[in-house]
Amino acid sequence: MNSSLTTRALVEHMMTVMSALAAERKPDGSVIVKEGKAATSAQKVAIGELIGGMPEVQSYTFEDQRAAYDDFSREFASNQTLLKATKVSDMPESFRVLLKQGNDWATPVATLRRQPGVAGVFYVPCQKDTLLALSRYGVRPPEDKVCSPGS
Repeated sequence: MNSSLTTRALVEHMMTVMSALAAERKPDGSVIVKEGKAATSAQKVAIGELIGGMPEVQSYTFEDQRAAYDDFSREFASNQTLLKATKVSDMPESFRVLLKQGNDWATPVATLRRQPGVAGVFYVPCQKDTLLALSRYGVRPPEDKVCSPGS
């Protein structure tokens, strides 16, 4: 990883690919998530290979349920009630992807959203802006209204 990137730049170029739930796409593009059914090993390998081959990607890591739980525990260390109610098995597996600065995020997001075994793809800046609109105005605008491709 390029050590000259600031923490903020890292956050602004991160996306998360949730692969913990088996997900299928209907022909209309909508997602069918199969509760309780994990993405297969083959699907996770295929997703990793696809991410690794994308020219927009600087680096990526796979986060298993234990690592996700450890991060969650650190983040919410002051909320013992929440920690007691949450198990490792509650955590999703995911790929954490760092995009190269100056590259368009829309192409990798759209490509990964269509993959078997992907339950969701979240681009951090869009999520931040969506949460801001929700907290300030009580509305959840569609992602294409918050974050247009190329922004």
